[in-house]
Amino acid sequence: RLRGSLRQSKSIYLREGYVPHNLVAAYCSAADVLFIPRRNVLNSGNVALGFTFGKVIVGPDSGVVGELLRAYGNPVFQPDADVREVADALAEGYKLSLGPLGEQNRALALKDWSWQKVASQHVAFYKEVQSRRLSSTAIT
Repeated sequence: RLRGSLRQSKSIYLREGYVPHNLVAAYCSAADVLFIPRRNVLNSGNVALGFTFGKVIVGPDSGVVGELLRAYGNPVFQPDADVREVADALAEGYKLSLGPLGEQNRALALKDWSWQKVASQHVAFYKEVQSRRLSSTAIT
């Protein structure tokens, strides 16, 4: 039902399915809102993608996706929601896209999720694992 009403709108372009890699930036730049249409999802690269492009994201209140979206003021819907709740979350997302939330999302992504920061955290994690492994094998 929601899909049909979105397709009838002249101001909404609904793109379903795979987006080729060379068009991802164009789609993200043109979008007002990034929608994660999953019922149950643990995590999604779409959150980081949307934040990096300065978009408001609407997604399920499930796993890390819901945790991050709620924490930063992006609309969520319950995984078992009916179409009205999802439509309301999308409408809220559009309203929020007219304000500063998208830019706040971008600032967060650039500050906390930079390649440098993520890479250094990975290196630190693997060094810690290696250190623990070496110390546990030395004891036994």
